[in-house]
Amino acid sequence: MQYQHLYKIFKKSKLIHVKKGQFIPSTSIYSIKNGFVLLTAKNKAEKVYLILKKGELFPVVQLFNNVSDKLNFKAHTDCQLLSISKTGFLKEVGKNPKVAMDFIYYLVNYLNMYIDRVTNLEIDGARKKIAYRLSFFQDRFGEKTAKGILIDIPLTHKLIARSLNLSRETVSREFSKLAKANIIQISSKRMIIKNSKALTKLASYN
Repeated sequence: MQYQHLYKIFKKSKLIHVKKGQFIPSTSIYSIKNGFVLLTAKNKAEKVYLILKKGELFPVVQLFNNVSDKLNFKAHTDCQLLSISKTGFLKEVGKNPKVAMDFIYYLVNYLNMYIDRVTNLEIDGARKKIAYRLSFFQDRFGEKTAKGILIDIPLTHKLIARSLNLSRETVSREFSKLAKANIIQISSKRMIIKNSKALTKLASYN
């Protein structure tokens, strides 16, 4: 199990239930037991930086500098969160080398997600930019099914638009083209990647 020593910190932590759409204060450290959490900009546009899933921690950056006035954490679905104090978390990391090493690996993975998002934003062309994002989602959230790769998180045109600095109309238009090309299928806000190779090829920026 990845980060097994890190997760042991949360074994006796407090369980919190959070409803979809509720903002989560950055006063503690949370491990997501179930559900999805959005990391967004704290502004009117609410640009989406990351979608966090089961087993991931937040807030991470706020442990080391004061950026809480710039970021929001919002429940994308109903969630169950394990919560401990920041002081308690840092104390455990400081006294246990195995926990500290797990946390370093976790931070590296967190950084890689940010790097991937920056790469995504630098891609020219809405279709290629959207294809790259969907390719990232299929790798991160995808589950193989008989119909293709299911991205089992609620995906809306608005969410994709807010994560890529595009208009919702542009995302809707490109989704329709991808669907007509039999690359994706959308049903009940869930997406199936029907042709993964075609999506990956379209997403290539080399």
